[in-house]
Amino acid sequence: MLDCGVPRLAGVLSSTAAFALPLVILIERGWSRLATPDFWAEDGAVFLRQALEEGSRSLLHPMAGSFFTLERSIMLIALKAAPLVWVPFVVCLACIAVTALVMSRLASDAYSWLVPSRAVRLAAVCLMCLLPGLNEMLGNLCNVNWILFAGVALIGLKDPDRPLTAAELVVTALISVSVGTAILLVPLFLWRLVMTTARRRSPTREVLAIAILILLGGVLPAVFGGSEPSAPPGVRALDIARIWYDHIARLVAFTPWIGDRLTVTVSHWRPQGLYRVGKIGFVIFLAAWAWRRRRDARAQALLALLAGVSAWTALSSLTRVYAFDFFQNQTGLWFYESRYSFIVSFTAVLFWLVVLQDLPRLLIPRATVAMGFLALSAALSMHRFNIDAYSNPRFHARVVGTTVVADPVTDYRVDGPIGTHWQDVSDELDRARRTGCPHRVIVHQYPDPWAFTFVNPNPAAGCS
Repeated sequence: MLDCGVPRLAGVLSSTAAFALPLVILIERGWSRLATPDFWAEDGAVFLRQALEEGSRSLLHPMAGSFFTLERSIMLIALKAAPLVWVPFVVCLACIAVTALVMSRLASDAYSWLVPSRAVRLAAVCLMCLLPGLNEMLGNLCNVNWILFAGVALIGLKDPDRPLTAAELVVTALISVSVGTAILLVPLFLWRLVMTTARRRSPTREVLAIAILILLGGVLPAVFGGSEPSAPPGVRALDIARIWYDHIARLVAFTPWIGDRLTVTVSHWRPQGLYRVGKIGFVIFLAAWAWRRRRDARAQALLALLAGVSAWTALSSLTRVYAFDFFQNQTGLWFYESRYSFIVSFTAVLFWLVVLQDLPRLLIPRATVAMGFLALSAALSMHRFNIDAYSNPRFHARVVGTTVVADPVTDYRVDGPIGTHWQDVSDELDRARRTGCPHRVIVHQYPDPWAFTFVNPNPAAGCS
């Protein structure tokens, strides 16, 4: 009995440590947001407003083709579990915990087939907490969808000798309802289906996972997508292909090895010969590595993941005017603080860890080389370590057409109402919910000039 209990206890302690480490890192990074919590973008204007006005019926509202079920559920639970003034804090902490939980999964033995060393996997978990894009994404519901997307990617990357569990299928379904772009992971799950079948195992759950991704991640957004603006007129397929590959090369070939600052500098050098040579060199390297490792399951999995994940660049450019302009002009460091840089950076870490496992056995062990890569990439990310509160004056917005686009680095200001702290309006909002008076409450939030009007669902008589 003792022999059975000790390994089980060791596994529990190991899993707890794997979760606690990224949680501590992320809390330290986002402490300003926890200390001065507020709502960001759709968190207030959509999720909070609809939860206050409609309660659980808000779960039935699609937005941009997805129902954001998990995000809306977190908001509803926060409203039930905490005083109204604490809700932004609870939401922020919940999003940080979800991020830590997803990152910690990589430390599991289910990924030893990709990265044999547990120490390397745990170090990779730490690096995941420093990835580009978390400055905008950390602690808010409207961007946690990309964290959840990474969670489904990790489910697809699980050791193919280990079947998917019922719990993983449920998680995949919930995330697919919450994140329409989950359909981009179909290539990865198709690879998993092929591998499972080749190893003479029952592929039932892999088939179900693919069906879920197609039905919930593809069909639902097509049905509930609404009207989205199209790409700018005159955009050619070659234009889309160019920015698609530049996005991959920047975040996979350059940034993990030389950091975001030097990547931006090199991409601006005139003439751009060195940058272009590097991009071409990466194509050659990628093609040669893929051919040499074409029968290696690890290489197949990472290439399928990269192909699927990177497709979102082209998808966004074809459906959103500002996205095409953004990718075409991703010239500043603020790109690395925005959500656009996260998911390919996530894939890049996994890609290089697999590549480094294929190095010839020299005097330096492969695990040591991988640790060196992770340490280098982490060191080059430290200048982005502290994540500001939304009330920091550098968090403003710029207006592109009819869209308010967050710009978390430049000091670009627009005319409009100045955002106020949540504490300035929470008392009035709480009174309106309890007494039915006032009938309407205007709530300013971040980024400026975002705001929304709460319309009291139970207005009191004789009160305006």
